[in-house]
Parts: sequence; structure tokens; C-alpha cells
Amino acid sequence: MADLLSNLYNKKFDVIPNYSLKEQIGPDSKKGSDHRITEFLIKGNAHPEREFEKFIFSWAHTNKNAILNFRCPSNEYLEKLKAYAKKSKARNRIRFSNPVSQSELISAASSSDIGIIPYDGSVHIGYKYCCPNKLSEYMAAGLAIVHFNINYVSRKCQEFGIGFEINWENFSDQINDICKNQELYQSME
Repeated sequence: MADLLSNLYNKKFDVIPNYSLKEQIGPDSKKGSDHRITEFLIKGNAHPEREFEKFIFSWAHTNKNAILNFRCPSNEYLEKLKAYAKKSKARNRIRFSNPVSQSELISAASSSDIGIIPYDGSVHIGYKYCCPNKLSEYMAAGLAIVHFNINYVSRKCQEFGIGFEINWENFSDQINDICKNQELYQSME
């Protein structure tokens, strides 16, 4: 399909898998982990409209037990983020994990505690009304979910009691509150 569109429009198109199977979850990789640490996962393609640099900047104001893990395919923007993270006061708590194949997405995600859906509806109208694959993948991996005001995601997280809606104005305080309440986010898994 990408090749067909590339030829038709004389522009490069890429293919991104649109689903993962729940059966791809391996054994519970959280067993035996240090529960004083809370790992937040951002996965998927790194793109400037997703404003990942805001996460890196804000992470310097979060508790020392909050880990931010980016699991994204390599691209120019991700390389800029890595350089930016090295300068952050939170550089020891910001990680960049290797990307995994589509068949390993859920299993790899299950080693984190909380999945972040990084789309901010105020940045792009497509984000405000999206139904991201990350939602079902994080749910299948047994993660609590942190998200911005995204209509569908907000409704589903509220309906199933599986997430926290956040905003940039109080971002660090909200992340800190989540870290302090491990029983609550672990009950959402």
C-alpha cells in the first residue's frame, strides 16, 4: 500500500502496523521489580507535534522515583531528544529503549507501570478526536494510562477506571501524585 501511494503521489509513504494481539504478552515481567520506582512509557513514532521535549523538560521536576522511558523507532527528531535529555537534570531518569517489532509491542510494554498517550488535543485537532492504538495496547499490557484531554481516550479511561487525565499546567505535580499512589495505579492494571 505504501509503495502504491508513493508511486501514485510521487511522495514517500510509510507503513505503521495498526494492531497487536493480546496473546503477544509474555510472563509478567513486573514480578520482582522495584516497586519504589514508577516507570512511565512513551512508545511509538517520535514526531515534533507530539512535543516530547516538554516531557523531558518537565521530568526534571518530578520525584526521583519517576522513570521516563521512550521506546521509539530511530529518526532525526528522536536523536535531538536524546541530546536534549543528556542536558536535563533528570538525565539519569530518562531512558531510550530500543524499539521492538510489532509482535513484541505488548510484551515489551508490560514491563512498565504506566503508559503515556502523548497526544495533546490542543496541539492538533486530529489528536483531540483520535482513537490511538496505544490505548488498546497499554490496556492489553495491563498498564494504567496517563493521557491528555483526548475525547475518546478520556471516555474509555473513565469508563473502565484505568487512567489519569493530565495537563501541562500541573504536569509535574500530577506525575508526582501518581507515583505516591502506587496502590491506585496498580489497581488499574
